[in-house]
Amino acid sequence: MSENIIVQHLGREYTLSKEYQDYYDLKHDPDLYTKAQGEEIAAAVLAVPVPASVPSAIEVGLVGVSLKVPGRGVGGDIAETDAARFQMTTVELPNEAGERNILYWQPGKTGPFFLLDDFVSEHHHGQVRLQVAEQSVNFLSVRGETIRTKELDPNKNIELDKQ
Repeated sequence: MSENIIVQHLGREYTLSKEYQDYYDLKHDPDLYTKAQGEEIAAAVLAVPVPASVPSAIEVGLVGVSLKVPGRGVGGDIAETDAARFQMTTVELPNEAGERNILYWQPGKTGPFFLLDDFVSEHHHGQVRLQVAEQSVNFLSVRGETIRTKELDPNKNIELDKQ
């Protein structure tokens, strides 16, 4: 007799509808969660506020890990200029609901990281890449297509050198 698999996420429990032989099968099952469960989990992940600043690059990664959905991925990317460092964490949402992309920047490449952007994109399986332009950060798909452009506010003392 099979046992129900129960996963916990953000203080809630979800029962998976079937057993998995290994994590690979679980990870790659598009129907891991029912539609209702997927919608509830996605809403919960999107409702969690993220810190306006974090003390280190490790903490940027931990923001994503703290939101990670069981059986789904978390990823990210880093981009730098001479004047700043940008670090993104990406959390895959269930049932093709997309990905939450959270971008922090570190002026001067020392000290804390500050929240710059937080948005949902289509599924790119954690493969969104950053490209820093003169006064913007571009979010690119693996094919190099621009998913989103975040204009940088020069009034916040973000000074970037051209790449």
